[in-house]
Amino acid sequence: MEEIKKKIIEAREMVEYGSSDLYSGLEGLPNYRANESSRDYLSNAESYIVDAMDMLDNIVEELIPSKQLDVYMKTNKPVDDGALELKRLQGLL
Repeated sequence: MEEIKKKIIEAREMVEYGSSDLYSGLEGLPNYRANESSRDYLSNAESYIVDAMDMLDNIVEELIPSKQLDVYMKTNKPVDDGALELKRLQGLL
């Protein structure tokens, strides 16, 4: 199960990188009438990517409690409840 969680988080990160590049490409297009069709396709693609990111976020939130996810994103290591409590007591959370 931990491996699935990790893969979902990695997939979400890749989708976010794709979204960023897509946005940069859209902003880099000159504002000519000939590019309107391309802009429409890119805007639609951006919308699908944002929806996919939201879906992945929801899946991750269901699989990993939010405090554990925060620690995971900072350390890239899964955290069990005991380790989370120890970090909280140490003032790391």
